[in-house]
Amino acid sequence: MRAVSFLLLGLAACADGPKSLGDDLADRQLPPRGSHDLAIWLEAGYYNEWHCEQSVHPAAPESPHGPNRICNNQVLHEAIDDEGDWPVGASAVKEFFNGSRLTFYAVSRRVEVTPGGSGWYWYEGIDDEVYSDGQDIESCVGCHAAAARDFVFVVVP
Repeated sequence: MRAVSFLLLGLAACADGPKSLGDDLADRQLPPRGSHDLAIWLEAGYYNEWHCEQSVHPAAPESPHGPNRICNNQVLHEAIDDEGDWPVGASAVKEFFNGSRLTFYAVSRRVEVTPGGSGWYWYEGIDDEVYSDGQDIESCVGCHAAAARDFVFVVVP
């Protein structure tokens, strides 16, 4: 069913000009920006090759989201012991669940080193339901500003 939803999303997006920034859909370490391209990339499941939490767990007390599982790409993982800003390309995918059903994704990707959260690409959604998609998303930046290091709450060892 989800594959059909992604196909329909793709066809609808192509007809109206897809929400795409032209990133490489075959790059397994770098989620593309833009809801159309990101939906295809997430469906491919590339992020499951990253450094991922073993299982779904309850949300952290400060999180507005429910049960989840987080994956970090190699760029973020290799910078764990560094200090300061995460390097460009550092990315995370968070899956959210209701019981055993995946309900939506949250994706963050460092696209440039700038002060504040505007240097991050933010996405929340699933299939054709997109809640956030772009840089400088106030709700994402506002919450992630409380992270211990540069807008990233969870680093998967």
